[in-house]
Amino acid sequence: MTEIISKVTCKNCGSTACVKFGTYKGVQRYYCKSCKRKFKADTDAFHMKVPTDYVSHALAEFFTGMSVDDIRD
Repeated sequence: MTEIISKVTCKNCGSTACVKFGTYKGVQRYYCKSCKRKFKADTDAFHMKVPTDYVSHALAEFFTGMSVDDIRD
């Protein structure tokens, strides 16, 4: 039997009909019964060593003209 988890909502359709779908590299995955897609509960992407907000902030600084050394610091 699959257990429906009401706390997790689907990132794609917003449905709460989600079940646990195993783990991938130590991260819990979920399966949405409505749109039939797999996702993870947090906002970070798989294989990312640095959070996405750090990456977007660094790119914004780069495109405003800051040097790479200043961004690294």
